[in-house]
Amino acid sequence: MDTGTHLVMGVTLGGLASIDPIVAANPELSETVFWTCVIASQIPDIDTLLKSRGNATYIRNHRGYTHSVYAQVLWPTVITALAVLLVGSMYWFHIWLWAFIAIMIHVITDSFNGYGTQILRPFSKKWVAIGAVHTFDSYVFAIHFLAIVCGVFFQFHISIFIFAYLLTILHFIRRTFVCKNIRALILSIFPKAEPIIISSTIRQGQYKIAFAVNDLLYVARYTKEGLHIVDKIEKRDSFMEIHEQQIKEDPNIAAFLAFSPIYHHEIIQHKDYTEIRLMDLRYRNHSRYTFVAVAHIDPLGNIISSYTGWFFNEKTLQNKLNLAK
Repeated sequence: MDTGTHLVMGVTLGGLASIDPIVAANPELSETVFWTCVIASQIPDIDTLLKSRGNATYIRNHRGYTHSVYAQVLWPTVITALAVLLVGSMYWFHIWLWAFIAIMIHVITDSFNGYGTQILRPFSKKWVAIGAVHTFDSYVFAIHFLAIVCGVFFQFHISIFIFAYLLTILHFIRRTFVCKNIRALILSIFPKAEPIIISSTIRQGQYKIAFAVNDLLYVARYTKEGLHIVDKIEKRDSFMEIHEQQIKEDPNIAAFLAFSPIYHHEIIQHKDYTEIRLMDLRYRNHSRYTFVAVAHIDPLGNIISSYTGWFFNEKTLQNKLNLAK
């Protein structure tokens, strides 16, 4: 989820923490737990700082280690240790417990996005991306924002926050079943479709879909009117097979391949080099695939320059590649 949604969910969780009788009976502990929930709801995204080390590092690690099994235990422990050090509370377990809950809510809700997380790392490096809920879901944000507003007027009555989280859980369950039904619909039309990648869009009830059937790649949209195929692409592997080793050793290409579950590539011949462009089929915007990895390769098969990341302007993309030379 986006930073704003994590923030409002952290605030409402801080209000919900008063369901714990020890927290409810101790005003100082209640305040400590509240701020613990707010901070813990944000801390897994500290890996955003990796952007300063380049897109390849950021893409390979964002929502990776900081959302892993290790982090799910480490973050609450660090936050609790700091809280006890600052306020000297003897109720450290209650602080740790609510920090842990906040961390788990962050990681689990992120796993419902199309981007996903490595929530099972180190046991598995697989990206868990259910795709049922967009990174910014207006419904989820509105629920928790309104709960905070109501809480201010009703002195943070716990029933408000219980209701907010019940609605959120029901929303996630409903959207997951929608994705399940979309998958079933695709398989009824294309029985051999595999993989099928479904991603919710910012518009409620609309989904982006990418799937493969034998040697064809399909990109589709699902709305209340049904399934609409928007692009059909034939797989091409000859160039990739010839230059596979050189390409995969490039950090930008490697980062893209580690992250993208379904992609297409294009080959563009230039006078002095060949351009290979990998395009993640999950990210289609106005007939353009906006998450890419691009490499310029000389006649000897050496990579001259490369780039990975999002782009919305061809000139800007080429400028970045020229800077990388």
